[in-house]
Amino acid sequence: MDKTVAAVYTLFSVEGFDEDDSSTYIEGYFRIRGKDNLAENLISLMEESDAIHRSNLAPFPIYCAMLCLMWNDFCEDRRKGIQKMQTFSEIFKEMISFLKQHYVSKVGGSLENQNMLDHMRDSGRAIQDISEIALSGLLKKNRSFPEEQFRECHDAVETCRRVGILTTERDVISGERRRDINISSLVASKVSFPHKLVQEYIAGIHIAYLFANDVAKYKDVKKTLLSRPEEFRYVFYFASALGNELGLDIIEDLVKCSNQYFCVDVALECHTEEAARAVGERWGKYNLTPSSSEHTVAGGVFMVRCNQVVSDIARISI
Repeated sequence: MDKTVAAVYTLFSVEGFDEDDSSTYIEGYFRIRGKDNLAENLISLMEESDAIHRSNLAPFPIYCAMLCLMWNDFCEDRRKGIQKMQTFSEIFKEMISFLKQHYVSKVGGSLENQNMLDHMRDSGRAIQDISEIALSGLLKKNRSFPEEQFRECHDAVETCRRVGILTTERDVISGERRRDINISSLVASKVSFPHKLVQEYIAGIHIAYLFANDVAKYKDVKKTLLSRPEEFRYVFYFASALGNELGLDIIEDLVKCSNQYFCVDVALECHTEEAARAVGERWGKYNLTPSSSEHTVAGGVFMVRCNQVVSDIARISI
């Protein structure tokens, strides 16, 4: 694993990162490691792949950094696996898997060891345990939480910290402030997700859990999400990719209240013919333009491929 992140995780803010900067970052990352060929391969893939095109990377520098870490660490076969991925959700799932494996490597041993496999499963359960808080935070526009809010899943929080899914900020409270807010502790702790995108992915896991285990609660949550679809765009992406039936259920409601391009994007992430057909039956034509995002163009191509038997329904004109 990459030694630069082996010991700790560091939070930092990035401003002014655009498509050209992603290539510059990748070239610099691999140059100092003497692996210019890997930089060329990854940049080439970014130009060819809709899933990790530069225009999709630019809004999320953390996404670019994680790709570099994986590209550097993975064997050739696993890099080829990334090359075959077609959706944002597939790539992000691989990133979370990478973090879990990184955590296991710090514990010691290899994934062929049963004890290490147990650690992998434990990390997955820990992520599931914090997923409800991730979703409730998004609904309330919170990405940072008092540590006490995780009291009932303390062990899960500790595991997620080690994985890199959560971080802790500790604030030493002055005596004057303690008197003002009537607390006795010298230190207040807040637990945060390192990036909103991470929180959205974890929230999608909880939506999938509700869909399978609490239909009434799932419907209430879905109603709230559908009332502000753009705000929860990536939650829809990630949740719809977590199961065929769940993805189709989300699509069937989205086509009633959202624009066709939003639905095309979600259908791409769901990546099933059923989802594509549900969108194709709602709209008869998709007028993509040069300004359409790479993601939407890929979604349009996916729509055509899945609706070939009803080609008069799904057509693209550019």
